[in-house]
Amino acid sequence: DEVRERELSDGNLVYVGHGTYKFLSGDSPEHGYYEDLHDVASKDKLTDIPNRRYFDEALEREIGRVQRHGGSLILLLLDLDHFKSINDTHGHVFGDAVLRQFARILKGRLRVNDFCARYGGEEFAILLTDTGKEEARQLAESVRELCQEHMYSDGSITALVTTSVGGAAWHSDMAGSKAIIEAADIKLYQAKSTGRNKVVL
Repeated sequence: DEVRERELSDGNLVYVGHGTYKFLSGDSPEHGYYEDLHDVASKDKLTDIPNRRYFDEALEREIGRVQRHGGSLILLLLDLDHFKSINDTHGHVFGDAVLRQFARILKGRLRVNDFCARYGGEEFAILLTDTGKEEARQLAESVRELCQEHMYSDGSITALVTTSVGGAAWHSDMAGSKAIIEAADIKLYQAKSTGRNKVVL
C-alpha cells in the first residue's frame, strides 16, 4: 500500500519509484560503516584530501548550482614544479612526503567553503565559490608563497619546492565542466612555460 506519512525507524526500507532506500538513524552502527566506505571512495589515501573522482562530482554540483542560482565559480589548478626531479633526486618516499605536506598547506590556507582535492600526481585543484577574481588571485598567491617558504623535510632529507597556479572563472557559454578545466589548464601551462612559481589567472 502507498504510505504518505510514517515515522521511520533504523533499518526501514523506503521504495520510491524503482529505487530502494534504507533509513539509518544517526547512532546506527551501520551508519558508521557507510561513512567509512564513503571516506575510502572519496579521499586520496596519500594526502587525506578529496580525490579526483570526488572533485569531479563537486565541480559538476557547483556548476549546476551557479547555473540555477547565479553566483561565481573559480577553478585553480596547482602543479608542483620540477616534481619528477624531486623524485629522481630524493626518491619516491620523499616525494610522497612533499605531497602530504603540500596538502596540509592547502587545507590550512583555505576558507570554510573552499574545496581542494588531489587532481592527480603532483597536481591539485581548488574550487572557490562566490569569490571575485582578485580575491582568488590573492588566495592563489598566498598558497604559492606558503609553498615556496615551507622547508619540505622527511627524516634527513630537506628541500625547497615551488608551485605554479593557473585559474579560470566559470561563465555561461562554457560547455560543461571540461571547458573550465581546459581554461584553467591553459593558464597553468602559461605559468609553467613562463618561469614557474607564479600565478596566471
